[in-house]
Amino acid sequence: MNEAMRLGLQKSTSEKSSIKMFPSYVTRTRNGTETGNYLALDLGGTNYRVLAVTLEGLTHATLLRWTKGFSASGVEGHNVAELLQVALDQLGLNVKCVAVVNDTIGTLASCALENPKCAVGLIAGTGTKVAYIEDASKVELMTGVKEPEVVINTEYGAFGQKGELNCWRTQFDKCMDAESLHPGKQLYEKMVSGIYLGELVRHILVYLVEQNILFRGKLPER
Repeated sequence: MNEAMRLGLQKSTSEKSSIKMFPSYVTRTRNGTETGNYLALDLGGTNYRVLAVTLEGLTHATLLRWTKGFSASGVEGHNVAELLQVALDQLGLNVKCVAVVNDTIGTLASCALENPKCAVGLIAGTGTKVAYIEDASKVELMTGVKEPEVVINTEYGAFGQKGELNCWRTQFDKCMDAESLHPGKQLYEKMVSGIYLGELVRHILVYLVEQNILFRGKLPER
């Protein structure tokens, strides 16, 4: 995984890596002096949350592909900030989309406000992902950065798409992946994340029943 992350940071090798290491263009965490009224929209794997906040740039993000069962059309490959802004304008709302932030980066920023030594944001829930603070000189995917550091959204849930996990993936992992909305994608995430664990257990139980190890070899009707 470390090698895949290293390759993902380099412009010449990024396409070869299953971990894309997306620069977030966030070059510093909050310091508590930010001011203004904000409406936060959180589209997660399980819940959709809306929160109005008052605080006493970052306006471009392209969705490469949906994961974790999302399948809304007309979004992949488009700037989600622009799509959201168009929808807000159509509703006549005086709201401007000022930032698109991955949840790991939001987690990192929130924790860093309380503990300045915090350098990693980790999500382990419906899905799994990690963001961390990287030396900007090591990030070839973005240019013109004057700050010494930048937050990287690793999207390490995609690890394994180049065959790195083949020796660890079981027959149950492969069956569940084949039946998913996006076969062959997000393989590491499918092995460890909450949204997939129940289905993995179901495949294991069905196998044990078929081998006459559980329930006297009889599958229930449902």
